[in-house]
Amino acid sequence: MILLIDSPVRLGSDTTVRPLSQNQFQARYEQGCAFQEATLHMEKKIIDARNSFCPGPLMELIAGMKAAAVGDELEVLSTEKGSASDIPEWINKVGHEVIETREEGGVWHIFVRKLK
Repeated sequence: MILLIDSPVRLGSDTTVRPLSQNQFQARYEQGCAFQEATLHMEKKIIDARNSFCPGPLMELIAGMKAAAVGDELEVLSTEKGSASDIPEWINKVGHEVIETREEGGVWHIFVRKLK
């Protein structure tokens, strides 16, 4: 993952870097901010919540987000139709990023990124 951070910093083991969402990057770019690139290692995790009823998929995602590191991408698999709206609503409310939501063969694939 390539991150664009909005101030020059010396990256070390004690540095915390928060990725910018697409909207944050665009707003700061339009304001004329300078950016520094940093490469971070991120993980992709799958949360299989198929055949779990509401609010099960969301609760499993919340537990997964607590264990995830900043920048990690999580994919939730759910057969609960409500997950397609509940999960993005919660993700936006708590300040993370919804990457994509799609339905394939009765299974919802909801991709999110932990931002803080």
